[in-house]
Amino acid sequence: LNLWEASEDVPAPLHSDVQMLRRSIELEARIIDDLLDLTRIARGMLSFSPENTGVHALIEFLVGLSQSEFQNKHLKIALHLNAPQSNVYTDASRLQQVLWNILRNAVKFTDIGGSVMIATANDGHGNIDIAVTDTGIGMTEETMSKLFIPFEQADPTRNRHYGGLGLGMAISNALVDLLKGKLSARSEGLGRGSTDR
Repeated sequence: LNLWEASEDVPAPLHSDVQMLRRSIELEARIIDDLLDLTRIARGMLSFSPENTGVHALIEFLVGLSQSEFQNKHLKIALHLNAPQSNVYTDASRLQQVLWNILRNAVKFTDIGGSVMIATANDGHGNIDIAVTDTGIGMTEETMSKLFIPFEQADPTRNRHYGGLGLGMAISNALVDLLKGKLSARSEGLGRGSTDR
């Protein structure tokens, strides 16, 4: 499908169909990966390969990957990467997976013209704190209470509009636990954005 999308031999009327098929397959692959991760976590079979990881470089990489989404929705992105100690010894690919889930949610649930901010700081013990704040649709207390439960979706109407199975944040929370960190979410209510850290 990628080759067809790039090919000049594919008739122009079929281009949109090829793009739709490719996006559908990517979504299906992501769902399968999420389900496999959930199974591995539940069975304690998830493997980790810790290494010295530059958190700021990882954030900048993910923001770069998301540029087209930011541009499509005219979102402003602000980076305040102020943590003096920004290297951690952790599994870089799993940390990337967590940050990618959070950033993807921030983009998905923020309306056109909104903004997303990513900030880092160190606490008193030298740990790094990463906060992703958006001006999106926000969350109710009920949504926040179900945020980290697999397959739980507090508002079926909104979920039909935005899509998803309710796995991303549950997997992220489990991964952060296994990486000896802590994941939390905060929102002042519907229409008032949210912060994941």
